[in-house]
Amino acid sequence: MNYAPYTLFKRGKKYYVRFRKPDGSRSNPVSSGQTNERAAKSWAQEQLEAGAGKVTKRSRFRHLGHDFFDIQGPYHQECLANFRRISERQLRSKQLLMKNHILPYFGEMQLEEIITADISKFKHTLMQKNLTGNTINKCISCLKAIFEYAEENGYINRIPNLKRASIQDRTRTVLTRRQAKSLFRDDDWDGNVRARTMNRLAMITGMRASEILALTYDDILSPERIEARALANPDIQQMYHRMLGGQIPDCTVIAIYKAWDQQDNRLNDHTKTDSSRRFVPIPDSMVKELADIKRFRDKLQPDSPFIFFAEFSTHKPMEGRLALREMRRKIEEKVRINDEVLTVEKQKERLLDFHSWRHFLNTQMIEHGFAEVITDLMTGHATKSMTQNYTRLMNFTEIITMQEALLR
Repeated sequence: MNYAPYTLFKRGKKYYVRFRKPDGSRSNPVSSGQTNERAAKSWAQEQLEAGAGKVTKRSRFRHLGHDFFDIQGPYHQECLANFRRISERQLRSKQLLMKNHILPYFGEMQLEEIITADISKFKHTLMQKNLTGNTINKCISCLKAIFEYAEENGYINRIPNLKRASIQDRTRTVLTRRQAKSLFRDDDWDGNVRARTMNRLAMITGMRASEILALTYDDILSPERIEARALANPDIQQMYHRMLGGQIPDCTVIAIYKAWDQQDNRLNDHTKTDSSRRFVPIPDSMVKELADIKRFRDKLQPDSPFIFFAEFSTHKPMEGRLALREMRRKIEEKVRINDEVLTVEKQKERLLDFHSWRHFLNTQMIEHGFAEVITDLMTGHATKSMTQNYTRLMNFTEIITMQEALLR
């Protein structure tokens, strides 16, 4: 049976093309970039002449790589088939790597003719652009996914050696207890109570910025409120029974079960990983600091549901970079290492950022004698078996004592 070499269909305003393969199946949809059907057909014909839809040594890298990481592309479909969750944000990150680095270099090369030497030259080119080893290795990971798919589907006979770039590890500087406390000895945070409190909360809980920004006052649970809140919220109810065994804690806890995506400006109904869903205790002094923000919020933005509210919007929290900016300003002002002033650039070199609070808390808990399993439960690195023993493992009273000492 003779098949048409391609089919057209419209998605939104643009025409997409599916090319016919030699076995009769059709390729993944490729955007023609055209809004006119005649122009789309002309584009498709040009692609056919260049080798589109043909699994031969003439197939060019761009024919497979162009839409490989799109939401409807092979990579995402394979993830779904294997029950592997990948976010749209992760897909967009891979698309940008393809657009900015991979396709400009490999796009016109024939798939079958790409060899290990080409991969090595590609890595060298990226290094000359002063890209970090981490970014280069992300590009290599993208190439690995494409070449594995190409081999499985008969596009190529073998996969070139995709050796990752060696990364010179940079040691993350972790503030000492004295240095951390020095940032908060005065209230001079340019009047930014939210930035100050957000940093202090991260310091004693190890919460991620995305988790803190998603917080509402309904997530702050006193012993008197937790049962009623668990009945009203299925997420908290599940955590309450699975992690606390239905027992009422003897202190206020924060329920962490959602996160604010700062890149997409939207609330995700899940945390970074399933193990990140957890309760963390906070002392009464932090409860008071959070309550102080509520009085401030009720004057400026009473309709906002977020604790760390945005002044000019009710639909999103404050920008996380504001807390980072104030943190870095205070570090530059207060902290010296070997008499060296830690400018913003120096802080970046030392990997000092908001995420550093997680490393700080981890260090403090180890110094206070907490087992590694406890620090993992606090910071959301717990395994399933650890989470099931949450009540037995966690000693909120001892953690509160350590937190109070840090806040004083």
